[in-house]
Amino acid sequence: MQLKEVIGHEPDIRTYKDGEDIPADSLVGIEVELEAFRGDLGELVYWRMEHDGSLREGGVEFVLRQPLTGFDLEKAINELYDKVLQNCKYESNIRTSTHIHIDVRDISTEHLRRIVFFYAMFERFIYDMVSPEREFSFYCAPLFSSVQNRRRIAESLDSHNFRRCPKYSGLNLKSINNYGSLEFRMHQGMTKETNLRTWIALLLKLKTGTKAYEDVPLDHILRLYSENSAEVLLEQILGFDMFNKTVKNRYNERLKGSMRSAQDMLLLRRENTLKQMERQWYREYNGQKGGDIEGIDPEVLEILRNRRDEILNQ
Repeated sequence: MQLKEVIGHEPDIRTYKDGEDIPADSLVGIEVELEAFRGDLGELVYWRMEHDGSLREGGVEFVLRQPLTGFDLEKAINELYDKVLQNCKYESNIRTSTHIHIDVRDISTEHLRRIVFFYAMFERFIYDMVSPEREFSFYCAPLFSSVQNRRRIAESLDSHNFRRCPKYSGLNLKSINNYGSLEFRMHQGMTKETNLRTWIALLLKLKTGTKAYEDVPLDHILRLYSENSAEVLLEQILGFDMFNKTVKNRYNERLKGSMRSAQDMLLLRRENTLKQMERQWYREYNGQKGGDIEGIDPEVLEILRNRRDEILNQ
């Protein structure tokens, strides 16, 4: 008899070694939803299977038994492919999704704010990496389509209380209170062709790549976008070899909607600033002179005004 059966605790199988594709930068949790699941699995080392009432025809969810990273996470993903996705019958459809949790217990509140801000800037790019219908799913709404979600998240980053954050957002901050992790919900359900390693490596880069900006004011980051190209910032933060293959000469235009989200994330956390801007822009629209807006750098305001005009003139 194994001691684990006597004491009721599973042994720690983590080595914290880098994998081929996934560095050992941060612990990761995974939840994979499948419908119409049929198969004889035997014992899985890294995963437990749970029935999910939100899915149809005996839908199930495969959940990592414990957060993993690097080499160990890649072994777990291989087990999921080899024993589940390759050998069992299931359906992966519009109702199924793959949720990734990135541990943020080891970062500062300011680093978290930068992760969310850059995420808002890059969200269009991130959604372009998943199935097109995910953008319109109720269960993972992007920030660029919901000003209410942007407002609630901006408020939570100031209060450090994430319980009122929207769960059904592509980026779920509510899970910080529950698990100490950021949950990325936008990826579709998995198949044997899904490149889960690349997806997780992308999300980890969003955490590690923003560390250098921890003390950089958000309005300065916004200026970086204005002074450079979207591609420059994407490459600096995400640093992927795939970058030039997927986004070269494309995302300056493509990211405009995401930039509006980032602007809101900057403004919504300042009391009445957005309302002041809306009133000033309305006066300008009617040919009246607008005054200064309290609490915002005039240079940043000019950047925002230019971005607003670009979006309106698309």
